[in-house]
Amino acid sequence: NMFKNKNNKGANTMEAQKNNGFGSMIKAIEQLSERHQKRLDDNNKKRKENFIRFIDLVSKHPQHFITDYQIEGNSSFCLPFICKSKSFKTKLETHLNQYKVETRPLCSGNLLRQPFLQREPNIPSPSLYPTAEFLHENGFFIGNNHMITKGEWDILEKIINDYVK
Repeated sequence: NMFKNKNNKGANTMEAQKNNGFGSMIKAIEQLSERHQKRLDDNNKKRKENFIRFIDLVSKHPQHFITDYQIEGNSSFCLPFICKSKSFKTKLETHLNQYKVETRPLCSGNLLRQPFLQREPNIPSPSLYPTAEFLHENGFFIGNNHMITKGEWDILEKIINDYVK
């Protein structure tokens, strides 16, 4: 019988997996989740502190960045650079990449530009949504997490401040 586990004297394979395989895995995941839950508030607080420091950084350069960010209730997973010009955005992103700072496109860019929508009929033109277009063309982000050190922040600030001068 293919449902018999030969190593468990005829026990049902599903039962054996529950006791010896999946059950152990599920228990490990539950324990991991409990440990992460205990640190969640501290991690969110640290990400919020990082976000505030980021806003302070870009606010020093209002000629290049839009700085109208909502802080209340935010523990952002990213530090979103919204540049006032596409040219500045492109050059800054290239500069950051030269220093091994990984950048990503904004998640909130113009979703109408996503390739999967090109196959769909009756999709409106992306240009009909100028705010989404602006974000799509002028924004990018770098990651924000609770493990960013003061030294890493100091380096990032120097890279950006030196570039903006």
